[in-house]
Amino acid sequence: MAHADRHLRIKRNRFFVTVWVPLKLQSKIGRKVIERTTGTDSLSEARRRAPAILAAIQSEFKKARDGGSDPVAEAMSRRVFDLADPVDIGLARIRSGETPIKSSAEKWYEEIGATISPQTITMHKQSVGLLLAQFGSTGTVESIDRGRASTFLSALIKQPGRDGKTPRSRATLRRIKSSLSSLWEWLIEGWPEERPALENPWRGHGRKLKDERRDEEKRLAFSDEQLAQLLQGEPEQAGLADVIRIGMFSGMRVSEICDRKVGDVRNGAWHVTEATKKTQAAKRAVPIHPAIAKLVARRVKGKAADDPVFPDIPRADKGKGKRNKTASKWFGRYADSLEIKDKRLVFHSLRHNVYTALGNLGVAPRVRDSLLGHKGHGMAATYDKGPDWSLRKAGMASLRYSKAVMDAV
Repeated sequence: MAHADRHLRIKRNRFFVTVWVPLKLQSKIGRKVIERTTGTDSLSEARRRAPAILAAIQSEFKKARDGGSDPVAEAMSRRVFDLADPVDIGLARIRSGETPIKSSAEKWYEEIGATISPQTITMHKQSVGLLLAQFGSTGTVESIDRGRASTFLSALIKQPGRDGKTPRSRATLRRIKSSLSSLWEWLIEGWPEERPALENPWRGHGRKLKDERRDEEKRLAFSDEQLAQLLQGEPEQAGLADVIRIGMFSGMRVSEICDRKVGDVRNGAWHVTEATKKTQAAKRAVPIHPAIAKLVARRVKGKAADDPVFPDIPRADKGKGKRNKTASKWFGRYADSLEIKDKRLVFHSLRHNVYTALGNLGVAPRVRDSLLGHKGHGMAATYDKGPDWSLRKAGMASLRYSKAVMDAV
C-alpha cells in the first residue's frame, strides 16, 4: 500500500498514478513522466485501483527495456475488460486508443449520483441515450467532433419529443446539450495527459439551437376550413370545446383561459391578473365576445368567486401542475383526430387568427395589442397608456370570421 501511495497525486479533483520514467528508457517511451488517472477523488478507492495501473506501467517499462515478452503485459492483453470499471476503462484506452461513450457515461452517473438528484441522473441518461441511438452503442468519445455534435443537435430539432408528436422545446434541447457537455467536461478533467487533448464539442451551439428552433416554432394561423372543423368536431373532453371557443373569440393564451377563476369574470370582461415572462401587458381586461356570452354565463353561474372556471380540466402532473398543460395535450390529440397534422398549428395559433381577423376588420393595432396583451412598438408605446374601454369593447365585439365559421359557432 505504501508503495502505491508514493505514486498517487491529486490533480483536478482526481487521483492520478504518477511514475517517473527511468532515464535510459525516456527516449524509447517518449516522455519523462507517465501519469494515469484512477478515475476517482476517493483516496481509498484510488489505493485500490493504483496497483493494477502501476503493473501496467511497469509492463511497458519491461517491454521497452529488453523488447521481450512480459507476463503482466501478456495477461493484460488477454484480459476481458469490464467497461463498467474505471481501471479497465483506462486500460482499454491504452490498448485500443478509443474511449467508449456508454461505459464512460455509466461511470459518470455513478460518480455524480451522490451529489445530484435521481431526476437529473435520469435526464442525463436520456441525453446520452439519444446520442448513442444516433451513433451506435459502440460509439466512442474520440469520434464526436464539433461537426458530428452539430449534426446530432440539428437532427434533434427536427424530431418529435417523447410523445412522438410535438417537437422538443427549446428548454429540452438546451438540457440535452448541457448534459452531454457536462459528461465531456468530466472526461476532460480526468483525461490522461499522454493522450491527445480532448475538446468539448458541445460548446458554442447555443445560437444554432436558438435560431433553428425559432424557424421550427414559427406558428401558422388556422384556415377558415380548419376553424370550422375545430368548432364542428366533438372533442372527447367537454371542457376542451369551450376552451377552443373562448380562445377563438378572445385571443387569450391557453394558460390565461384555464387559470381563470369565477371572480375573474365580471363587468362583461375576462380579467387576466398575471403577467407573462415576456410582458407586463398581459395584465388586462378582455371584453367577452357576444358569440361566447352564453357559454361564459353557464361556466360561472352559481359558483363561488374562488372556484375555477374550468374544474373539468384536471391539473397536469398528478394534480400538481397547470390545467393549461392538460388542455394543450388534449388540443393536440383533437387536432390530430381531425387530420390537422401541421405541428405549427397549435392552440396558440388561435391568437394569430384573432389578431389577423381584427386587423382585416380595420381595428387599430394599438387596440389589437391591448386586447391580446401585447406590448406596443416604438417610442409611442412608452407614452401610450392604452385605448379606452369603449374602443376595446367595440373592437372585440366586431370580431367575426367567415360565414362557415360563424355558422359553426
